[in-house]
Formats: sequence, structure tokens, C-alpha cells
Amino acid sequence: MGSIAHSSLDILLQRTSIQFEGGSARLLEDKFAKENLIKTLRELTSALETPEDHIQRVVFFPSTYACARIAIDLKLFNIIADTEGNITSKDLAAKTGAEEQLLVRVLRPLTFAGLVIEAGDRTYAANEVTKHLKGPSVQAGMIHFFDAGLRSLSYMPEYFRNNGYKLPSDSVSGPLQFAFNTPLESYAFWNTMPAFADNFNTFMAGKMGAGKTGQTWENTYPVKTNIIDGFDEKISSAMFVDIAGGRGHEVGQLKASFPDAPGKFILQDLPAVIDDVKDLDCSIERMKYNFFEPQPIKGSRSYFMANIMHNWTDADCKKILENVAKVMVKGYSRLLLSDHILPSTGCSLPSFGRDIGMLSLHGGVERSENQWTALLESAGLKVVQFYHLERGEGLVEAVLHD
Repeated sequence: MGSIAHSSLDILLQRTSIQFEGGSARLLEDKFAKENLIKTLRELTSALETPEDHIQRVVFFPSTYACARIAIDLKLFNIIADTEGNITSKDLAAKTGAEEQLLVRVLRPLTFAGLVIEAGDRTYAANEVTKHLKGPSVQAGMIHFFDAGLRSLSYMPEYFRNNGYKLPSDSVSGPLQFAFNTPLESYAFWNTMPAFADNFNTFMAGKMGAGKTGQTWENTYPVKTNIIDGFDEKISSAMFVDIAGGRGHEVGQLKASFPDAPGKFILQDLPAVIDDVKDLDCSIERMKYNFFEPQPIKGSRSYFMANIMHNWTDADCKKILENVAKVMVKGYSRLLLSDHILPSTGCSLPSFGRDIGMLSLHGGVERSENQWTALLESAGLKVVQFYHLERGEGLVEAVLHD
């Protein structure tokens, strides 16, 4: 190893030592300190690895995901998490009906990845990740991105070779359509398979467990000051319109946080989704609506979309946003977009993973602040403020342009 490499290692080791100052309490309380330390440790790992190590990590990563997908089918995470102490591969074989040697092989990458503890020879135990993997939304998300996402990703090189390396221009000619040989937009395609659509709605209802702790848009954005306090029933009876809100997880949480807020809280989505809504506060109005059609609720205090814009090309997003802008009241209505906000440099795994995931599944895109600003301005809107949350999540607040 040359002197330059030695120098780089020394710098990284020094940075690591400094970032450990303050102990575990500081790291647990300060999310930015924790993220910076993780970044430094990742750089340190890369500096210690050989090029061959790097390449093997990239090449063999899909095998871990495939084994996790098998584990979900066999309910391995549930069984291990529900077991007091350790469990052997023999016991797992008895509980799942799978061949013991297959389970041993499937569990090797899962223990290496830290999804399960290898407590001994053919012996396993749960950690916090295993317990998290019991969650229905977490498992649904992993199923969704494996069953639809990996197939689309595997066809992406051929797709771009064929089209001259150009981004999809619409929602019906992307990698997913190429991979599955369908003329349908992705959501329409998934709705032809009820089990797949149901799994997707389960995934979105909990977003793989994100937001259970820590930052959410509701506890970061000043909802009371910016939305509730300025409500004027003379303008509209609507307080909050959750556009394409699925089963109502977002509007339901907001209503629970502000039970005495005036005005109507409205959930909008496609008929099949609205018909599937269960366990939602009965005071929340349900409305069947396609966001490519004119918005029927005029002058609402706020309009909200969570994880919608990243599914669509700029051209489609402009149409969706224009339908909202046409019914907003200048100086009164606000549009809130809960979505990823990409950094200009140093993109994290959740951020670039979602960006490429949206490209493969929808021909969509995760956007930077500059991209959000340009997109909203194209629809007659302007950004008021960006709110940055954990793991690249964010909230974009917009109003009608002057």
C-alpha cells in the first residue's frame, strides 16, 4: 500500500476518532452526527477493501435480496423473531417444510448482511432488523421491489441500448413496460393482478416502517401555524385534500394529530383503492378521483401528495400539478409534496436507490431542489420552502406564483 493510501487511511481514522467523541448518547440523539459517522465508516471500509472486494460486493448483492425474498415466503423472519433465544436450522426446517440444507444456504447471506444473527453452527437468533422485518409493510415493500423492481432493473441495460440511451418520455414506454411486455402504465398493469395491487397498498400504508420514530413531515412542518390557523370556511369547507392517498394513512395520521381542526379532511384515490379503504376515521371524506382529471375540490386550504411526483415524468407531473394549481386560491391555498429531495452531491443509498427504482418501475425520477423548483414553476407554482427530513425524505411547500 503506497504512502498516499496510508495518508488517506490515517485521515479517515482520525475523522472516525473525532466523530466518536461524545459517546453513544450523542450519536443516538444527533441524526446528522450519526449519518456523518456512517459515511466516514463507509469510506474507511472502501479504503481498506481491494478492488476485487468492491466488485464482488456489487456482483453478489442480488443474491442477498433473493434469499430475503425466499425467507419472506417461508416466514423465516417471523419465526426467528418470535423465538425466545436461538433456533436451529433443523427446527426451522420442521416449521417451514423446507429442506434444511436449503435453509442453511439461504441464511448465509442473510446473516452476513445482518438481517439475522448467526448464533452458532446452523443456529440463528433475531436482532432488531429481524424484528423490523416482521412488519407487514416491510415485507410487502421487499416483495414489491423484488417482484416488479428487479425484473425491470434486469432489463434496463437492454432497454437503454435499444432506445439510444434516452430517458422515458412518458409513463407507458419505460423499462417496466419493456420487461413485462405490457402497453399499460405501471399502476394500471399492477391493478390487473389483484394480489399484487393489494401487496402494494400494504407496502404504502406503512412505507416499510419508515416514520414510526424520528422525523415525519407532520412533526417537522408547522401544520398548525401554516395550515390550520389560517382556515377560512368562507373560501372553502375543505381543510386538507390528500390526493392519491391510498388507504388514507397520511390523512388519517394528520386528523389524529389535530382532531379538533375545522374543515373537511378528504381522501382521494382511484375507485378500486377507495373501495378497499378500511379502518379510517369516519369523519374523513372518501372521494374517487383520478389526478389527471380536473380537481373537483376548489379552494382547499391545503392540497397534499405523498410519494406521487417521483412516479411520473416531468410532462405528466406538470399535468397533475396544473390540475391542482387551477383550483388553488392565491394567498390562501398551499400545496404540500412529501417526497425525496436529492442532494446536489454525495447522494445516499436510499436516495439514489429510489431514483433508479422509480426510473425502472415508472420512468419516474427523484428530484433535487433545482428540479423541484423548475417543475413547480412550469405549472404556475413557486416553492415557499424545502423541509429536509431523514434518509433523503423531504417536504416541498408551494403556492401559486405571483
